[in-house]
Amino acid sequence: MQSRRTKGVTKITFMTTGIFLQRLVNNPEAIKKYTHIIMDEVHERDLDIDFSLVVIKHLLNKESEGFNFKLILMSATFNIELFSNYFSKSSIKEIEAMKVYVGIEEKLKKEEEERKENLAKIWGPCKKEQQWVQNE
Repeated sequence: MQSRRTKGVTKITFMTTGIFLQRLVNNPEAIKKYTHIIMDEVHERDLDIDFSLVVIKHLLNKESEGFNFKLILMSATFNIELFSNYFSKSSIKEIEAMKVYVGIEEKLKKEEEERKENLAKIWGPCKKEQQWVQNE
């Protein structure tokens, strides 16, 4: 809830989706000063994000009224088809799907199995039903 801006210097304003939505509802004209709106974790799909996307979708169609911003949606588990179908295909200039996370889950599972195997070699197999008994 703190704001620190220096006129002519501030380039990025960070805010929660709730604060952004509150600004949209109270003063949609203020959005005209932004060149880009970046929304992260859009896959979480809470009420604030969904409602913000509805309002932004309508503002994207009002470019002639001064709402000239680019919308960037980010997510690690992004359903591109879902969001590109929601926004008009004609308003989407580019969809970039980064392949950096492809296969990462399988790689992490494999590494975890290898780690467990290495520990079993060093310490022997461990069974869940085994309990440690403290010598008194």
